[in-house]
Amino acid sequence: AERHRHLVRHVVVPERETRVRERFDATEGLVLVSGHRHFKMPPTVTIDTFYDNFFKGLLRPSLRSEVAYASDDKSPVMRLVADSFDKKINTTHDTLVAFLAPWCAHSQALHP
Repeated sequence: AERHRHLVRHVVVPERETRVRERFDATEGLVLVSGHRHFKMPPTVTIDTFYDNFFKGLLRPSLRSEVAYASDDKSPVMRLVADSFDKKINTTHDTLVAFLAPWCAHSQALHP
């Protein structure tokens, strides 16, 4: 971490700050936050390797996502989740995407 000190701000979030930890999916381990993306450090990697991979663009952001279901492929209305979003959206055609929240009554009223 020392050689990356001028590139990365290190912050320690106390264990009692559960809302902050949940926001960044940082219940345990190290998370690097860059803009609205966050990257979780695998337990098998050193911190220097983690930073090197980040600065080389080799890391994929961590996404909290529901599991994509196979039945989603059979419906005319697709249910997109973070893990399947890029695969399902066809960049050669315009696509209308409705972002719905399961806890929101207005969203549920729009649900197909």
